[in-house]
Amino acid sequence: MTSQLIKSFFFMISLNWAYAQAEPSFPLVSNIAAVWNLSAQPCNGDIGSMMDRSPDQAKIQKEKVLSFPSTGFNIRVFQHPDITNSYLKIFLSDRSRGVVDNYFLISSEDLSPPVAAIVLTELPSQFDNSDKVFSAVETLEGRLSGDAPKFEKIKGPYGDALQMITLNRLSSQCFPTAKFLIGSDPEDRTIGISRFVFTQGRLVEFSLILRLKREINDESARVYASHIMDGFWKSFFLKY
Repeated sequence: MTSQLIKSFFFMISLNWAYAQAEPSFPLVSNIAAVWNLSAQPCNGDIGSMMDRSPDQAKIQKEKVLSFPSTGFNIRVFQHPDITNSYLKIFLSDRSRGVVDNYFLISSEDLSPPVAAIVLTELPSQFDNSDKVFSAVETLEGRLSGDAPKFEKIKGPYGDALQMITLNRLSSQCFPTAKFLIGSDPEDRTIGISRFVFTQGRLVEFSLILRLKREINDESARVYASHIMDGFWKSFFLKY
């Protein structure tokens, strides 16, 4: 009995630590214009017929938090620096990739492609550690990018993480799990940043598309993207 109590005590300490590490150090969303539940995420842009207004919209607009009871995770809604009015889209239990994906997306308009995403993926049982998961991520993202993206191992509030930064990456209706779109207009520069973590037996992807000032150089752009992402990925936290 004593051993079980000690285990429970340390488990609660670990959860409280994870929660504390994920406390928001970024501005919460200023205005949630709408919250949509998606029944599909068509990549051709014909998404309007797949959207239904969330019955929890008023609650989410007030609290600025989304709850996913079946997963044990919550999300505080992040203020994307390029957006005035945020449109949230939630797509749960998508099996189109052969795994179970749960999407939380932020757009600047109802039908606009997302520029911020958190994707929670239920993996097959053989993916039981971060090395296996990150190796699979590198392979998949290489296929999606059509190139060999550069990855960096970093530490964060959820332990080890894999970071990928892509200059001139653009959003799309199936961002961030579709083929990359890369822009070429020097007057309309963007940067994409993604971080991948393996926590509580699940892969979590955090991805952003950010606009850049014309005069900013590539290295400064990477620093800026990392700074914004440092706030964004803390929007995700354990429920206990």
